[in-house]
Amino acid sequence: MNLSLKVYYVIIGDINKEDSLNNRFKEITDLETDVVFSIDDDVIFPCSSVEFAFDVWQSAPDAMVGFVPRVHWVDSLNGEDNKFRYGGWWSVRWTGTYSMVLSKAAFFHKKYFSIYTNEMPSSIREYVTKNRNCEDIAMSFLVANATGAPPLWVKGLQRQLQEPVHRTISRFHRKLNWFNISLLV
Repeated sequence: MNLSLKVYYVIIGDINKEDSLNNRFKEITDLETDVVFSIDDDVIFPCSSVEFAFDVWQSAPDAMVGFVPRVHWVDSLNGEDNKFRYGGWWSVRWTGTYSMVLSKAAFFHKKYFSIYTNEMPSSIREYVTKNRNCEDIAMSFLVANATGAPPLWVKGLQRQLQEPVHRTISRFHRKLNWFNISLLV
């Protein structure tokens, strides 16, 4: 007996009046699934890598499961125990540890959209808007704080595009900041 599972993808884009990276995590009304695959428009993954990450997410649906790890640590070398340092991919590779995964390519539960917009301190969202940066770090920490558990990093083949799609479309469509892809099973 051959059983087949129908899987289909819905790509949801949203045009916003305000040009803020926080729009990436606005709650999506009428979303028919619990899982969201948030991905930047300048990366490509093979379907097999995305399917593997989805399987991992299904085993831990409250966690953030992503492909882009980063690390942070207390800046005790400079005697500043209340400040942190941020390490990119090479820090992860050299140390073999990570403390967050970025939403550049990650699965997470849709409930985090509401928490990001309605419960996360407004000072964080204001920082993101003002600096046009760090929304991915904010989401990773939000999920970790909500669950009390670390994010899950999955390795996958990733291809970075030279010219992000959002640079090739009109100014009007630039406000369609990011794509959130829902996997419906």
